[in-house]
This record gives sequence, C-alpha cells and structure tokens, in this order.
Amino acid sequence: MTTNLTFAHVSDIHMRPEGMLDDRLDMFARANSVLDAVDALETPPAFMLITGDNIDEVEPDVSYRRLKQLLVRVKVPIIFALGNHDVRREFRTVFEHELAQFLVEPGVSDAPCNGKIVIGELRLLVLDSLVPGFAHGFVDAPQLGWLAGELDAPFAGKTILALHHCPLPIATTRFRNFQLTNTDAVHNVLSAARTKPLGVLFGHIHYSHVGLYAGIPCVSAPGIAKGIAPDAQRGVRLTDSLGFNVCHIIEDQFVVNPMMIQAETRTLTYDTVMAWQ
Repeated sequence: MTTNLTFAHVSDIHMRPEGMLDDRLDMFARANSVLDAVDALETPPAFMLITGDNIDEVEPDVSYRRLKQLLVRVKVPIIFALGNHDVRREFRTVFEHELAQFLVEPGVSDAPCNGKIVIGELRLLVLDSLVPGFAHGFVDAPQLGWLAGELDAPFAGKTILALHHCPLPIATTRFRNFQLTNTDAVHNVLSAARTKPLGVLFGHIHYSHVGLYAGIPCVSAPGIAKGIAPDAQRGVRLTDSLGFNVCHIIEDQFVVNPMMIQAETRTLTYDTVMAWQ
C-alpha cells in the first residue's frame, strides 16, 4: 500500500501566561513564528502533532487558554501528547471539545491522555508518558497493554507512534535521568507487535535526535521554547534556537525533515545544578 501524506511535528511550546517571559523570551511569539513557517510550507500538512510540554506548568488553566488562543489559527487537526510540564485535568478541561474524538478515555479527569486517530491511511497512536510532579517519563502496564492491543489489531494502513519522553540513549549525561525510565518495556511491545509503526516521534530533549528503536526510526522535534545543546556534559545548556519537523510518508517510507527557523546557539543558561525531581 502506498500512503502519500505530509504532517507537521512540533514540540515543547512551554506556553506561559501573557507577559510572563522566560529568559526574556515570549513563548507565544516563538510558537506563532513556527505556525507561520508551517503555513508557508508548499506541501500543506494533513495534521499537526504536538509532542508535549504544551505549557510550562505555570498557572495551567491560564496557560492552556493562551495556547488555545494561539492554536485557533491552525486549520488542520491537532493531535497532542502530554509532557512532564503538562497537567492532565486542566488540559482536558480547556481542550475537552478538541480531544473528544481523539482520546481513548475522553472527558475531564486525571487519567492518562492516550489517543488514537486515523487520517486517511495513517493511524496515529499517542502514549502519555507524564509522571505528575517529576521530570522523567514512564508508560504504565495498562497503557502498554493498550498499545500492544492496537498494534496487534488488523489495520490496513500505516502507523506512527508518538510520546513525549525520549526512548533513545542521549549524549547529554546529566539529562539522562529525566528520560523514559521503562524504555525496555515499550521496546518489548514494539518488538513483539504484529504491526510495527513506521516511526516513533517524541520531544522533551529540545534538539534533533535520530536513532533506531526496536528497529524503527525514532525522531525528536527541535524545541520551540528553547533549544538544548546535545553536547553539554556539565548539565543542561539552553540555547536560543527553535524549529519543527516536516514528516512525510512517501511510497511506504517514513521521512523526517527538520526545519530550523532560528539556529542561534548562544547560551541562555547553563544549569549545572539540575535540582529537578
């Protein structure tokens, strides 16, 4: 089967209330510049995937409403994953209408926001790797069972899996403890599945990162809020860069093109303390 489809993959918006800057950066303006670039694509995307950290965990209700104000300009379906800075109940409350046809368990609750949507011949599966109150990620047993069931169910098209936390090894040693902590469990589900995804997409690390995961291409999106320098060893070095991915399924192949809007590598902060949970 040939599936020709293009979609946009953005991540880590870290939206804040109006007037609240981060390192003198306006997250609304930065995200808006990414949406301008998506609008300018010569091949219009069929949908937009946002792989988590939609807000910066500051006044969640206000931040989600400001995010919704930004995203109203997007005319294609938006599919969300949740990251460590997200808050499930407030997210579900503000975006309840948009999530109704996507979440496995819709409605306002604290339940994980796993999701499934079929667009054309593509099925997108989303895992919620959020661990409330912590920076690392984890996918629990019920979610793993749901994923295994979906991948073993008959489906004639192609599948993409999305989540927030990085399942691949990373070179930034001080940041490794804040990745997906049960990556082997997800790997085992993918390895045993009757149907394997064409690709796995994630965010969280704020830079372009590519590897094979259970034999599947696994790709991150650059951060919108800030960039993270992948070579930093003494902590996390935050940089003033932003971008997104343009993803294509062409002749049954999965292709990802990183699009850097601003590749400025000047250091904003270098957190060597890493006093995170």
